[in-house]
Amino acid sequence: MLRDLAHERSELTGVNDQLATTNKRLAHQASHDPLTGLYNRRGTLDLLDQVLAASSLDEPVGLLFCDLDRFKAVNDALGHRGGDRFITIIADRLMRSLEPGAIAGRMGGDEFVVVVPNVDIAGIAAVADRLVGVLAQPVYAEGREVPSSVSIGVAASPAHGVAASELLRHANAALYRAKAAGR
Repeated sequence: MLRDLAHERSELTGVNDQLATTNKRLAHQASHDPLTGLYNRRGTLDLLDQVLAASSLDEPVGLLFCDLDRFKAVNDALGHRGGDRFITIIADRLMRSLEPGAIAGRMGGDEFVVVVPNVDIAGIAAVADRLVGVLAQPVYAEGREVPSSVSIGVAASPAHGVAASELLRHANAALYRAKAAGR
């Protein structure tokens, strides 16, 4: 009898461990982009909300909204597999270029967001300038070198709002102004 109980307890422990592992994997899949490994739209917005909730008026939060220039042409020229490779290379460059504590996410397609805690508008603009240079390096995909460039919109709390939706709206508007200006 005791042996049976010990065996059942061992089996239940194993099942609980499997469930915990499955739950972790599902939570990761729910918040991360499967192509790039970056946070997806939902994961990015959740983290932005958390960062903003934890910040105060004297601890600004910088936000970049990045859009790859002429990505449709890149995707048409390379095909979807090559376009995916292009996106993964850009995502990797983006991640390697960020300071510790910064959060990068893929909002979808060729759009990325970067959240940087404790950075004001001047600081986040400097990060944007640096990323423009990093992401402008040509990408080698599908056996050829492909030019790359990015337009970036900048916003920072509290100047552009204290809610995620306000910061995203301001950064997105700045992005389209940057695109209209040719950058």
